[in-house]
Amino acid sequence: MEALYEPLDEEWEDLWQNPRLVRLIGGQGICYPQELNPEWNRVLYPVRLADRVRMEREISAAFGCRHRVEEFVPGASHRVDAGEVERSPVAWLELLDDEADRHFDPALPLIDDFPVAPLRSGKRDHLAQARRIEAILNSRLLPLLIGARRPPVEQILSDHGGEYRIRIRFGDASAFDEGDFVLGFRKFRFITSMPEGEAAEAYWANDLEDFLTGTADEFSLFPRKPIGARNQRLWNCLGMPYLNQDLILRKLRLHFERAARGETNRDWALPFYS
Repeated sequence: MEALYEPLDEEWEDLWQNPRLVRLIGGQGICYPQELNPEWNRVLYPVRLADRVRMEREISAAFGCRHRVEEFVPGASHRVDAGEVERSPVAWLELLDDEADRHFDPALPLIDDFPVAPLRSGKRDHLAQARRIEAILNSRLLPLLIGARRPPVEQILSDHGGEYRIRIRFGDASAFDEGDFVLGFRKFRFITSMPEGEAAEAYWANDLEDFLTGTADEFSLFPRKPIGARNQRLWNCLGMPYLNQDLILRKLRLHFERAARGETNRDWALPFYS
């Protein structure tokens, strides 16, 4: 937050000196049926929007800023006019819970007993999964690594001994085989390999396949414990909307079709998360 308000070196007009400007702070939550366990609300997000607004107001005031900092209030319509924010309730919107139901409680006896398993169990065609995963590694992840430059892909490879190894588990918790996809200096594309040493990333093939078909997204694995690995570059890459419009379209189509049939988020989530 301090970096946000530090003066710029260039002689640009200071955005934060505009008293008609309102900076609205929002967040992104995870919606799940309250029947599962409403107490998760009290441990997942200790920093609330009001906390963020309070801290940012203090910092912006210390830098002499003149704009306003406000929060988005869940369930309200916001109208910004000449530096003022008017909020009004939305009659047709049903709030799942109130802010008072989400106050952080560090003493809750919640235990992380999630299984190390894919979201959907079951045997699938391992060869077909491997071909599909290799294709997305080279058509989506590799261009992102080359273009991002923070850090450069050459540094990523150097930091991992000259090769970047992604391990895939084919199967489920009851029985699985593992295979690696390796990017290296010698052949600058991901190629299949036998598992060797420590992998930089690790995933279940079923989860990746579900992501590609639109039946899972970056938040779906909340009730699963990930396979131990240091990075999740592929998973983060698949979650970037502008790189994956086809995946977003499949996911949205699935949920609109379910809603048209009268199904709710409870019908979707309870079979997995309970």
